[in-house]
Amino acid sequence: MAPYGDSGQLVLGTPTVQASAGARAGNVSVEGQVVVAAPQAASALSSSSATALPRAERRRHRRLMLQWALVAADAIGLSAAFLIAQSLVSPSASAPDQLGPALEALVFLVMIPMWLLVAKASGLYEGDERELGHSTSDEVGPLLQLVTIGTWLVFVATEVVAIADIQFGKVVLFWMFAMAAVPLARVSARSRIDGRPSMGQNVLIVGRGEIAELVEAKLRHHGGSRLRVLGVVDAGPALTARSIFANGIHEEQIDRVVITSIDAVPKDVVTLIRTLHDRGIHVDVVPRFFELFSPFTGNRVMGGFPLLSLPAIPISGFSLAAKRAFDFGAALIGIVVLAPLGLATALAIKLDSPGSVFFRQVRMGSGGRRFMIVKFRTMRRDAELDKASLVERNHYLGLECEPEMFKAVDDPRVTRIGRVLRRYSLDELPQLLNVLKGDMSLVGPRPLILEEDRYVEGWGRRRLSLRPGITGVWQVLGRNDIRFAEMVALDHQYVMTWSFQNDLRLLVKTLAVVFKGEKRGF
Repeated sequence: MAPYGDSGQLVLGTPTVQASAGARAGNVSVEGQVVVAAPQAASALSSSSATALPRAERRRHRRLMLQWALVAADAIGLSAAFLIAQSLVSPSASAPDQLGPALEALVFLVMIPMWLLVAKASGLYEGDERELGHSTSDEVGPLLQLVTIGTWLVFVATEVVAIADIQFGKVVLFWMFAMAAVPLARVSARSRIDGRPSMGQNVLIVGRGEIAELVEAKLRHHGGSRLRVLGVVDAGPALTARSIFANGIHEEQIDRVVITSIDAVPKDVVTLIRTLHDRGIHVDVVPRFFELFSPFTGNRVMGGFPLLSLPAIPISGFSLAAKRAFDFGAALIGIVVLAPLGLATALAIKLDSPGSVFFRQVRMGSGGRRFMIVKFRTMRRDAELDKASLVERNHYLGLECEPEMFKAVDDPRVTRIGRVLRRYSLDELPQLLNVLKGDMSLVGPRPLILEEDRYVEGWGRRRLSLRPGITGVWQVLGRNDIRFAEMVALDHQYVMTWSFQNDLRLLVKTLAVVFKGEKRGF
């Protein structure tokens, strides 16, 4: 058989396979073959720095590189916060027992190793190797807790022991700047080493059907250079370690195996996982009913039997009040800080095209209450009159889903300034007013127009239990590439497993998406 199939993909071996990522483009599953997208496979398998070393050596190299990079990032972030606090707060004459600047700096340097040890014990240097697609946003909650507890424990300890009279204002400034500097330093450290071929992991997906396709699409979209998807293998009912490896892919080249939906006997799957684990291959398993679970789903063990818990307990009134208080405070600060940018944007819109600066539209809010959303106008003022003529350009029709949602590709109604605003989500800044008013939240379900909302039925209506958000799971996982049914499921999952830590995580991920900019022609 020729090394390339009709679809232009590289044929590597013998088990049953399906060309998952290309299935929608017309590729067909081929019995008795492993199909891998040629560019990715060639890149992954020909890179000597990524595959020449044994698997254990590659893992050790990645772990050491990442851990030392994160250790350096933490030290730099804490030091930057300390220097800023030192420079902004002058010594007080009312504090005779205050340490001098040199001695304060020495005490701080002694405290850094303690921070690093506590961070190590908290698992803050292990996530990249342990978790698939791990990023700094997954660490925001633990990092903020560690900075907060560490800062104020040191302050209280020095006050109790009376070894120094550290100025309260300096402690507050250090705490505030450290909460920003440490995560930012980690983002910078990861970005500097992520592009190196030796830092990537070779991933093989075992499974078939829509779930395997979805997993591969997610890994390719979100994995970046750190995950190289070699292919999707369907080894059939007779599932063994030997059956999942193609002749063209040596077992030693595989760093991780992701197991999705398969037809094998459960006992054989357990045996396979144990075998792969014994050989040093990291195994990730997509659980059944995965649509219901989130990173914050309860995980516990009862009598040696693991359970994933989805409690039916509604979000408490205190939690809702805390979420609202955070929204109000953050929106108020955001409006003040971003006012110059908002004024400049409004002026640019006025100069670019005739019409109002703002776009207003009725959306469905929490509890089924309608509200008027406010955004910066990005289209011509007569845009709605031309919508019917652009049906064939609907991006969502290309995703093979029902036309519940509409977003035209290369929409001619979008203005020049509008394209810039949409790319960096600047058109959504006025929604801070909706948050301040109480119609929206910073993080929440997607605010649907009434025409879209009528397609949401049954359990999907639970998404209206919380206020719609400026951002949410749909925003950070693909935005315009998320199908309608998946968006409803993600919003339902968000509401059912809501936590303040998850909101912080989504806010950090949103900043990354905004700064990166959306390059599609919408």
